[in-house]
Amino acid sequence: MMMYKPQLVKKPTNFKTLPLGLPLAAAAVGTVTALAFGKRYHVIFGIAWLALSVLHGIQHAGKMKRDTAALLPAQQRPALPRYHVR
Repeated sequence: MMMYKPQLVKKPTNFKTLPLGLPLAAAAVGTVTALAFGKRYHVIFGIAWLALSVLHGIQHAGKMKRDTAALLPAQQRPALPRYHVR
């Protein structure tokens, strides 16, 4: 029987590796919760949520570019052997 071996989480070293999931969730909950405390707080949390969402989108765009670049050599190969192509 294999035992589960927990893997260490790498410490973020720059913006590209900084996880934004928890701050995004906190901003979302804060935006909804701030409705009870007034419009000003709701707007402040909403702006924070928007800013974090934009940064998160930039992170995803970079990851998608890297993933696409990694797939490019595989896409350049012919899908079928030469004798099947007419």
